[in-house]
Amino acid sequence: TYAWPGATISALTPAAAVQVLHAKELRQGTGDPNAVRAELESTYARDVASGLCAAADGMINDIVNPAETRKYVIAALEMLAVKRVDMPLRKHGNMPL
Repeated sequence: TYAWPGATISALTPAAAVQVLHAKELRQGTGDPNAVRAELESTYARDVASGLCAAADGMINDIVNPAETRKYVIAALEMLAVKRVDMPLRKHGNMPL
């Protein structure tokens, strides 16, 4: 699995994640709520949902520059072209009824 340097890898968008994870802070926040929300979204995108964090956590294999994407895709397809999956032998047959 590869990602570009600016990729966001998360089940939720940063806006939705902030709404779920920081709802209490947003309700109790003092000052401009839009500024607080924007700061929390940028922090979430940088510290949790970035491709670098995903690579550090082992969720992706490598960060690839967009100009090198073609090379990596071709290498992955060539590897998969010769892949063979052996089916395991049957352990049990049908029960006689």
